[in-house]
Amino acid sequence: MHCDNFDLSRYFRRINYTGPAAADSATLHNIMRHQLFTVPFENLDVQAGKVVSLVPEEICDKILHQGRGGYCYEVNGLFA
Repeated sequence: MHCDNFDLSRYFRRINYTGPAAADSATLHNIMRHQLFTVPFENLDVQAGKVVSLVPEEICDKILHQGRGGYCYEVNGLFA
């Protein structure tokens, strides 16, 4: 997923990750673990009768800027 409003440093703050931004399996494991424990599965929009957006920028805004969680495809899309 590519979104124009994604900021890596903001993402790291959101998931409380303070390690390196290296392209290796140890970093990938650590980032994945941090996201797993800080970005919850959430279905509040569905319960409120709202449509869940598939627009990458809206997913990024919801999770990074609003500090919310999301459905699996939202959370995994942001991670990707």
